[in-house]
Amino acid sequence: YDRFIHGGVVDYFYWHRWFEFAVFNFADVMINIAVALILLIAYKNRSKSPI
Repeated sequence: YDRFIHGGVVDYFYWHRWFEFAVFNFADVMINIAVALILLIAYKNRSKSPI
């Protein structure tokens, strides 16, 4: 829908508090959170015994 109406994806967040930061959308945030959670769960559930 966005590409048809606006010619590109509409970004939601523009962080510019202390320095210029990338513009990103909600889907990018959710993907990064999911990957971080997967890595955290994998790290916590790793086997303590050597292979």
